[in-house]
Amino acid sequence: ARGGEKMIKGYANEYEFCEIFNDKFVGDLEENYINFLEDIYEKELDRKSYVICWKQRVNNKTDVILRVGKEKKYISIKSGKNNSVHLETLDTFVLFLKEINCPDNIIEIYKEYHKGLDMDGNRIGGKEYQEKYPIELEKLNSFLNKPENIKPAIDRFLFQGKDKENDKVDVIVYGTANNFMYATRKNIYNYLLSQDEKFSTPHFSLLVLQPWARNLNFNPNHEYRRKFVQV
Repeated sequence: ARGGEKMIKGYANEYEFCEIFNDKFVGDLEENYINFLEDIYEKELDRKSYVICWKQRVNNKTDVILRVGKEKKYISIKSGKNNSVHLETLDTFVLFLKEINCPDNIIEIYKEYHKGLDMDGNRIGGKEYQEKYPIELEKLNSFLNKPENIKPAIDRFLFQGKDKENDKVDVIVYGTANNFMYATRKNIYNYLLSQDEKFSTPHFSLLVLQPWARNLNFNPNHEYRRKFVQV
């Protein structure tokens, strides 16, 4: 039920965001919203330009589409305390690793980390796994954090999802319709590609990979989550 309530609140927040901008002229908006539009469009907007904003119906990274004049911007809206940005099956994630020419031995290292088993076949936590197999994880992270691999990962996890036919998100908004912060795709690329963090958890830049749940207590309701990669 809690998951459903969060989803409903998220949708409500997206519709409220649309209501602020939809069916208005730029000049009718409050100054902070005009500033937001001019920042993401990277130009001064004619106050007589007409704004349309609607909820995206397709399930991808875009939540809301904004159009000023004829130019669209694709927006992802985040809220709440959950800092997860992406979820997919281990199988599809492995296909992505192959797309970026990940060697088979490196793929196997990630799969073993994801399964989280010790030498005796016992399930162990992520931290314990990192302590037991630091050399293997260092090899994995060395490949994942090559500059040419980070950008496609950012696109997949934040802007486009698994389907490369999807329009890329232009702006990520965090907060409520009346009180939010935001970053453009360019801002996020620049920030994540400039990071040089070294830590043992598998990661692309600051985007950390982990099983949705390791389910160390064998809860039958959560067992299916072991098959998913969470970012």
